[in-house]
Amino acid sequence: MELSLLNVTKTYVDVNVVDHLSIHLQPGIIGLLGENGAGKTTLIRMLTALMKPSAGKICFDGKDIFKMDGDYRKVLGYLPQDFGYYPDMNPLDYLGYIASVKAIRPALAKRRIKDLLQVVSLWEVRKKKIKKFSGGMIQRLGIAQALLNDPKVLILDEPTAGLDPEERYRFRQLLCSLASDKIILLSTHIVSDVESIADQILLMHKGKLLDSGTVEELIQGMPICAWKIKVSRYQADSIKQKGIVTSSTQSHEYENIRILCKESPIPGATQDACTLEDVFLFYNRKKENIHVVL
Repeated sequence: MELSLLNVTKTYVDVNVVDHLSIHLQPGIIGLLGENGAGKTTLIRMLTALMKPSAGKICFDGKDIFKMDGDYRKVLGYLPQDFGYYPDMNPLDYLGYIASVKAIRPALAKRRIKDLLQVVSLWEVRKKKIKKFSGGMIQRLGIAQALLNDPKVLILDEPTAGLDPEERYRFRQLLCSLASDKIILLSTHIVSDVESIADQILLMHKGKLLDSGTVEELIQGMPICAWKIKVSRYQADSIKQKGIVTSSTQSHEYENIRILCKESPIPGATQDACTLEDVFLFYNRKKENIHVVL
């Protein structure tokens, strides 16, 4: 099973919002990581067949998804940033309605709804009105509606926005339990949402795919290192010009700085382990032409 993007481009008024992107996606969790405005949502709209590319092809198992039409929708599950739901409905009624829209046979829909509400830990509140749900409960209901047709491709657009840390953790664990036989694409600008669960990371910036790989591969491919230093406050500004500052805290006359640069910024600096967030910062700052010592 494979979802392939072949030189995919989307152009608006001579600007490539998605710019000649090629990648092959296979079962597992794929983190689509990029700042707001990177082109993630436009890419997702094309992957869900809501928008056609200006150039290039998107194929599922070798078949153009736009020529597959209804056959592609049968294998697709989608959770947009703001999915539509009816506040006065309960989960049973809401999912029953969505199942009818997706033309799922009533007997099968009944079984799927029960199973999914148990999977997303909402069975006990199946008769409670959705308007009384927390943000995390609503997102879990969104996952359930996206899974009703047992999709092979599950696409999630900024699914943890507005959730507290505990709900985000539960959401990530739920995705891990679903990933063995599905292509799950999770779009986000929050590094921690994908760092611990993604099998593959796609780094996007201004429509381009900057790099891809596992978290470990991306970190190992970094051409610079992370350093921790403690300097007097009057030295701090000159030190910060030597790379990308990831954190800075002040105490009395000293400043503790963590900085990304190729070589030790001053004698005695301590090297620190790089993280996916460092990779994300490096690529985005580099593309913005901010001075980075290589």
